[in-house]
Amino acid sequence: MHPGGGGSGGGAKGGYLLSVKENQAELKELIQWAFASYQATDQHIQHQVRGGEVWTWHLEVLPLPEAVSGWRGSQMALRMRRRVVRKNTGELREESAYALTSLQASAKQLYTLWRGHWEVENRLHHKRDTVLGEDACRSRKGAVGLMYLRDVILSLLHLKKWPVLRSVRKFSANPKALLKLIRGL
Repeated sequence: MHPGGGGSGGGAKGGYLLSVKENQAELKELIQWAFASYQATDQHIQHQVRGGEVWTWHLEVLPLPEAVSGWRGSQMALRMRRRVVRKNTGELREESAYALTSLQASAKQLYTLWRGHWEVENRLHHKRDTVLGEDACRSRKGAVGLMYLRDVILSLLHLKKWPVLRSVRKFSANPKALLKLIRGL
């Protein structure tokens, strides 16, 4: 996805937004240094109330200094700060995440793109792990087949707009109901 105008790196028609993970410690430290040393040029703040908590996301965009370059076509460094305040106790949780992008886009567009990744994570991967126990599965020979079966089941439940956890419990108690669902396609 390429929101906004401008070119992306290397003459490619698309672009990327790369979330920097904990196993990329050196890159993360360079980006943290850049944010400590330079002023962000654009930002976007989003608030949401979720079940007794006030969530605030603050995305800052920084043109990529030469010292941090190293990813082909990288244009900007991103810092997403998340702040969660529990309304009844005042308890505060804060964390920061970092990313690189080859896209030339506004902070609001980059926020939408980055948060969209988590929608996929929460909608599919998280459910595959927590509800269907994918990470705990020790099957090696049939792992790919089981993964596809989990994807089919989740896709069917989403299409039917059925609650995933409740449906999986129902199917565990009555596997014939799952077969009936699959045959009904």
